[in-house]
Amino acid sequence: MTQILDWICDLIEEQSEGAIKPVIGSLPPMGGVAIQQSSGNVIAPYFPRSQAIRETYVVNAKSDSQYTAMQLLETVHQILTKRTAYGETDDWQIITIRTLNTPDYLGQENNEAYLYGSSIEVSYFDRIQADNGEVTNE
Repeated sequence: MTQILDWICDLIEEQSEGAIKPVIGSLPPMGGVAIQQSSGNVIAPYFPRSQAIRETYVVNAKSDSQYTAMQLLETVHQILTKRTAYGETDDWQIITIRTLNTPDYLGQENNEAYLYGSSIEVSYFDRIQADNGEVTNE
């Protein structure tokens, strides 16, 4: 659900006071972070057609310094996983975000930029219910 990804990116930017502005996709800009959904599945269906969902996201960083790339990802993971409450709307509610893979060296790009990658798992409730084939929020 793109609303979940948008909330995650907004939270990172807000909590880092604008120092980290994630882009959607797998390749981050120099000195930045990128986030992309890599998989997802329904954990449990509920009546009428709402569900609990688990999605995984890759979180990558690029920098001319290996240390800085690692720091970017460590900051992102701290922002996302060290919370007691997550976002919610009438359509969805995030249950938890956890680290699946800690930051790891991916390689060097053109002998100038270091790439590091990690992944997170986001569990949330899809609150949108079906009614006679039409999707409603009630």
